[in-house]
Amino acid sequence: MFDIVAKENVIINNFAVHAIAATIVVVEVWKKKKIGSFVDFQGASDWEKLGTVRVESSPSGNPTILPPGFMTPVAVKRGDTQAFYVTFSSDSNYNCYTKGTGLGNVFTQNEDIAFLEGVANEYSFSHSYAPRIFNGIVYYEKDMENPKSSFSP
Repeated sequence: MFDIVAKENVIINNFAVHAIAATIVVVEVWKKKKIGSFVDFQGASDWEKLGTVRVESSPSGNPTILPPGFMTPVAVKRGDTQAFYVTFSSDSNYNCYTKGTGLGNVFTQNEDIAFLEGVANEYSFSHSYAPRIFNGIVYYEKDMENPKSSFSP
């Protein structure tokens, strides 16, 4: 789970993941139902599933871009924080994470969004490890006139 803070109005429309091994995986993408951080909201009842997709993952260290259109896009208004949970529904393969320095710290940012350190959760909404940094890519667009293709933490 991790937070995205919007510096401009953005639409989060896809992700890429980094699996530990090349295999068939089922990826689920969730968002917290209400705006704000995931902190203190890590139970399934606080979350809405945006999509589930079965894909062949790339080998470790290589991103697997999830198919466009598999998930419901999420609009995030300037100044709002939106939490996401990108998970694999298997214990045999999982998305890679990096150990962070502090829960909620800004890991990286650009002029549109800030990507905050979060937690790694065991599937589904189970034990968490903090702080962790999602190793993946967040795809978004700033607006219809000025699209942004991706942001890699």
